[in-house]
Amino acid sequence: MKHLDVKKLTKLISSITIKHHKQDAAKAQIEFIVGCDDISIIVLTGPTGAGKSTLLRQFAKEYLESHKEEMAADPSLRPVAYVLATASGHRSFDWKSL
Repeated sequence: MKHLDVKKLTKLISSITIKHHKQDAAKAQIEFIVGCDDISIIVLTGPTGAGKSTLLRQFAKEYLESHKEEMAADPSLRPVAYVLATASGHRSFDWKSL
């Protein structure tokens, strides 16, 4: 039996993403909300491992790609900005870690 390189195996496993059956519906809701003129901040919450960060990264990538021409014409334009606030392991959120 070959010796497994733990670092390579860990990297491979951490790169696997399984799509949740409600991911498309959640992304469509985010797209709808972003299209509303009176909404400026969206907070995406849920339990650890639910796919919030994955969904947000995917949405931001696609949204920025769809606005590529506008951003090229106006370098100061950034149609979306986001922050990932990772859990610190404490019961309450630590704003200093953000």
